[in-house]
Amino acid sequence: MEGRGGRVGQADGAGSAITGGRALNSDVSVIIPVYNGARFIERTIESVLRQTLAPKEIIIVDDASTDETRRCIERVAADHTFIQVPENRGVCHSRNAGIRASTSPLIALSDQDDLWHPEKLARQVAAFEAHPSIELLFTNFQYLRNEVFDESDKFAEAPPGFWEDAVERREGDAAMLKRPALPYLLMFQPVFPSTMMFRRTLLDKASLFDEPVGREQSEDLEFLLRCDLNCRMAALLTPLATIRKHGQNYSGNTARTILSQVRILTRMVQGQGPYEPFRAAITAQIRHRTLLAFNALFAEGDLAAARLVLRDVPHRSRDLRVVVKGAVAAMPGPLGKAAWRVLSSR
Repeated sequence: MEGRGGRVGQADGAGSAITGGRALNSDVSVIIPVYNGARFIERTIESVLRQTLAPKEIIIVDDASTDETRRCIERVAADHTFIQVPENRGVCHSRNAGIRASTSPLIALSDQDDLWHPEKLARQVAAFEAHPSIELLFTNFQYLRNEVFDESDKFAEAPPGFWEDAVERREGDAAMLKRPALPYLLMFQPVFPSTMMFRRTLLDKASLFDEPVGREQSEDLEFLLRCDLNCRMAALLTPLATIRKHGQNYSGNTARTILSQVRILTRMVQGQGPYEPFRAAITAQIRHRTLLAFNALFAEGDLAAARLVLRDVPHRSRDLRVVVKGAVAAMPGPLGKAAWRVLSSR
């Protein structure tokens, strides 16, 4: 069972933060799962505490960390809710534990190593108030890679025509996605958990995070697509969060992140579930992403893993270059490595 670790730290009054000499409160619960996050968690919590529109409550769920995570939390989050999970169960379990303990009609997620811009909650709450039909709202974001900002934002990475095709209408900074948006989100995924806010009522239809996939690098993908089938989604075009990329990121390895997506998509189309109308599109993405994973593994020089993944790439999806890479990956030990070095140098 989870243990409620009392109330841990808080900035000047119940559920409030001081910004520019004034305290503003919102009816938002912020859920922060953490596992061995001592290096980052203080800055993450501080970015939540510095919101111009402060959350009603911050719920931090420690998934049985073995480092100094709890001590770091106690330094910056006095009197906010702390839940200690006695056994490591994965991030989906931690998010669900936090959601179950929350009390607000709006729920916002933040991962342990990400940062929010001061106006994030205020902008999202205003959008929910202006558009009652929206049930899930995400924002644009920037990557911070080893403490260096990317020049562009996430939404700018979309393939040509994505936003024109996926968006039904725009109202100011808010873009209402078409229903369903799933076919577009399969081609480009602009949503990250630390940018999500959703209405509690959405969970009555879409349910919580799928805990069996809680150790997958792309565990949030299935939740997002399931929500899309049950609600109106929208995006704020302004970057309001910073996603930190670093050596400790669980999703840092490109090939393994793609393979995680393949496993989740495969799980989604097993049996006759809610994704049945999209089976063809999801299956096409499984083939496409499997090929991407093979190419990524080959580029890394992991020939043994590339060889295994290639088995799941249909022959009709293999062009000449893939066939050549497959032949190299099939070569024994030193011979394969030598051939790989020659091919990679061209």
